[in-house]
Amino acid sequence: MDPDNLSHYFSRILRQLHLEHVKFHAMRHTFATRAIENGIDVATVSGLLGHADVTTTTHFYVHPRDEAMRAAMRGIVPVGTVKFGNGA
Repeated sequence: MDPDNLSHYFSRILRQLHLEHVKFHAMRHTFATRAIENGIDVATVSGLLGHADVTTTTHFYVHPRDEAMRAAMRGIVPVGTVKFGNGA
């Protein structure tokens, strides 16, 4: 399908459903970001998007959300709280 035809078709569906307009391509970005956030590896996401190189995926499509970054930080133990040896 021609990309322009797909965009027009998508816009028409959004209007019929009384949904806010969003660019069709933005859905690819959202998909890639959410897939990575849900543990799908970058190489797999890159393949699903049809990219020949994973750097295209990581540079242009994956945008971590604030909540994902906060969740990642919650899993990091602060320096000085780790105990070494036999419970010392």
